[in-house]
Amino acid sequence: MADVGPGRQMRYPYTLAAKMLQFPWKYYWKNARGFRYVIIAVGFSIPILYPINKFVNSPGNVAMWNDIRKRRQHDPFAAPVEHGSGGHH
Repeated sequence: MADVGPGRQMRYPYTLAAKMLQFPWKYYWKNARGFRYVIIAVGFSIPILYPINKFVNSPGNVAMWNDIRKRRQHDPFAAPVEHGSGGHH
């Protein structure tokens, strides 16, 4: 088990923090290649994905897409309406 610091060792880690404290991080980092790759991939992807997320969820962009979705809404049970003078095509 991992060294949990000063005091006595916990009998059972009830909280998430206690479970993370007892997890063998060093062993997994040293011996599990997939674990290392996932941690490195998350570290590289956060600086790329955060600005994209910030732009996509900006108030102006959200308002623009709400307007686009409002224009595309239609009632499937409404009578058909001709748009323009050209007929169907």
